[in-house]
Amino acid sequence: MKTKHYWVISLLAVLAVGPGLMSNTALSSVQGLVQKTVGTSDFTLVNPILIGNMAFALLVPAGPLLRKKFGARPIYLASLPVFILGSLLFAFSSDIVWMAAGRFLQGAATGVMLMIMIPMLVLSFPIDRRNYALLVLIGGFYGSVIIGTILGTIATSWGHWRWLFYIFGALSLIGVAVSYFFLHDEHHGAAEQERPLDSAGIILSVCLAAVSAVTFIFLQKWGISSGYVWTGFGVAICLLLVLLIVEYKAKNPFISIKLMLLPKPVLGLFIIAAGTITVAVSLSAFQGLLRQMYGISQEHLILLNLTLLIGVAIAAISSALLYDRVGPGMLGIIGALILVFVNFQWLHMQDRSSLYMFAVLFIMLAAGTGLTVAAGLMGAAMGGPLPDLVKRMTAVQFLRLFVYMGVPILIGFFTKKDAARQDSMMMAYHDLFFISFILSVLLVCLSFCMNATGMGHKLAHKPHDKAKPAPAKPAVKSHKVIRDTEYRNALRNLQK
Repeated sequence: MKTKHYWVISLLAVLAVGPGLMSNTALSSVQGLVQKTVGTSDFTLVNPILIGNMAFALLVPAGPLLRKKFGARPIYLASLPVFILGSLLFAFSSDIVWMAAGRFLQGAATGVMLMIMIPMLVLSFPIDRRNYALLVLIGGFYGSVIIGTILGTIATSWGHWRWLFYIFGALSLIGVAVSYFFLHDEHHGAAEQERPLDSAGIILSVCLAAVSAVTFIFLQKWGISSGYVWTGFGVAICLLLVLLIVEYKAKNPFISIKLMLLPKPVLGLFIIAAGTITVAVSLSAFQGLLRQMYGISQEHLILLNLTLLIGVAIAAISSALLYDRVGPGMLGIIGALILVFVNFQWLHMQDRSSLYMFAVLFIMLAAGTGLTVAAGLMGAAMGGPLPDLVKRMTAVQFLRLFVYMGVPILIGFFTKKDAARQDSMMMAYHDLFFISFILSVLLVCLSFCMNATGMGHKLAHKPHDKAKPAPAKPAVKSHKVIRDTEYRNALRNLQK
């Protein structure tokens, strides 16, 4: 009962969003096992992954709108049971359609809760300790992504995958129980919420997500040379441009594009997207290389993945301590330089490298990515007027998740191409490492640009000391008074 309120909110935030993040990364690791269970090809198996990621991105802007209309507590108590239902559908089903439905429910519930819990989490901390929120944002949310990877590796080693979704559902059930007792309702229903919904923005967002998902499915079936794939990419790009223009001009936009068109939010968006893609590409390539080319055992691979949590802890603590001192730009530079070093080492990896060397690289990968994500996330959030923080961050998260939606599919496309030949497989992994290296160099450049824009707003502020009276401001004479004084002095000198 003596637990601080902000730590309870932190627990609720992790239980609301963490299971969805775990599910996304775990499913990418166990898709081979799921394919054997369902008995379908890769073309149909990829549907649940895409549909879950699409629903996640699509429902992010709906969270703040639903919170304003109904309040945080009712939405929390409604979203988590939806996630539990989706987890059970996926766990019990052997039909690809029901699995896709379960993934849609999982992604939708996580997307709704993301931008409800992040602002609530940050604002729940006292103003002089608000930097501690980064411990939860990086340690809790980014840590959930890593835990999903670890659990997926364990499931692959055991040969069973359904228990993963029982765990995800159980975590959400704990969140429901905790929120019922400790999450209080709030005032809502103000006049501001009477504004009409942006129907055009919602329809365009749905069409964009659907076209993108279908295009990535075609990519798996027919390959990059297919005319259907290029047509799909062209239509998706056109829809994205139309969506950006419509939302920029809308008075009450579904996605507040205008609010994020500032240097820090734009740079933050690119940093978060590039950092997330970098760790996904690097980790997938390195795990595949160790497992398929070097023949590392599943037990050793699990131990290596566990070392990622050390990197997450380093990133969370460092971000909380350094953000207000060095700013998002310098924090991003440190993380990006770490990623450049890691990817350069992996490009020149030798067969005789030890497991200890691999473990150090895993720790550095997680730490570097965590620092860049913290820099991009908070740089985008604090890089504009603070009253618009939620709308600005919602737009950044929507675009970031939309960009990331097809990354697991592209990674699988690269690694499975010519997989029958060992030399071709090695070249595919080398290509992935090279892509990750280029992205890490881009992160360095973006972070230097972020640093050039200044530190921006701080997260934590010292409370004002009200005991000491504020010093009186010196009186400032107007230009007219100054001119009159100079005139009288000049006249007096002439008279002398």
